[in-house]
Amino acid sequence: MTCSLSCLLRFAPGAAVWILLAALAPAAAAQTLAFAPESRLWIDGTSNKSDWTVEVSTLSGTVEQAEGAVRAARLVVPVADLKSGKVLMDRLMHDTLMAEEHPQIIFALDGANAENGTLTVSGKLTIAGTTNPITFPATVERLDGGRLRFTGETRLAMTDYGMKPPTAMFGALHTGDEVTIRFDAVAAPR
Repeated sequence: MTCSLSCLLRFAPGAAVWILLAALAPAAAAQTLAFAPESRLWIDGTSNKSDWTVEVSTLSGTVEQAEGAVRAARLVVPVADLKSGKVLMDRLMHDTLMAEEHPQIIFALDGANAENGTLTVSGKLTIAGTTNPITFPATVERLDGGRLRFTGETRLAMTDYGMKPPTAMFGALHTGDEVTIRFDAVAAPR
């Protein structure tokens, strides 16, 4: 036996109201978080003279979560804010990253998969105008005030993003192709 809407209203008006409200109600409200000032990102590399690290503390972007899960994320790193504390290194790095033509490094989340206590994050990473898919392990920690803390690291090759590893002093100084990106980013409700 089928029952139309008028049938439901006649025999179970309370149930009909709940069914209509459920059908009309949006899915659980999504919440937007923004990366907080305490967020940090480091890039570690090597050279024939010494290892090096650059840091940026001006990350921006958002994290969208709904029903307790991260649904989308976008992280933006301003290339000009990557600093090593060494003028020559900073100039070489900004030139290699083509900072004037491509002033931002951008990560856009495609998805995350939790398995055996490990979170595997996948997305697209754009550096120096080249976008590649990337997958890496990460952790997410829920903090007070609805904040989320993301930590992790991944390795990549500069040449995979169309960059030539920097050299200086007529080739006497040259860097390795592989770098490690580490992050400790906190996203807080807006």
